[in-house]
Amino acid sequence: MQSGEIIISTKFQQSGGPTPDAGQGGQGGTGQQIYFKKDGSLTVTDGSGATYLPDGAGNIKVTAKTIQYDCQTFTLVASGDVGIKGSGNVEVKSGGKLGLDAGGAVVVQGHGDVCDGSVTPPSDQPPIDPFEVLR
Repeated sequence: MQSGEIIISTKFQQSGGPTPDAGQGGQGGTGQQIYFKKDGSLTVTDGSGATYLPDGAGNIKVTAKTIQYDCQTFTLVASGDVGIKGSGNVEVKSGGKLGLDAGGAVVVQGHGDVCDGSVTPPSDQPPIDPFEVLR
């Protein structure tokens, strides 16, 4: 911590952390910590490592084991690209219609089976090569 910085903690313990009450032996942590840094950034951390970091330059980074939004409407808008990536499966569900509206091509790629799930493709068929649907 430097001059001009503020740390607010509530029963904060983090294994290996810079606090005098850091947890021992690698166990998780408890409590919350808010750290106002001299560079204009802010870090909100829980004892188990989840962080919320607005950097003072218009960027926000969130790190967590799980993030859950419970809301009536969720809208994500970006003036540039939007990426969704999962090292496991990525699932999109809709109780109504699911629409894809693109100003350019809609590209669907599968490195295995690509199907609507209503039929089981024959096992002797080769996988579908990546393809583009063009208007």
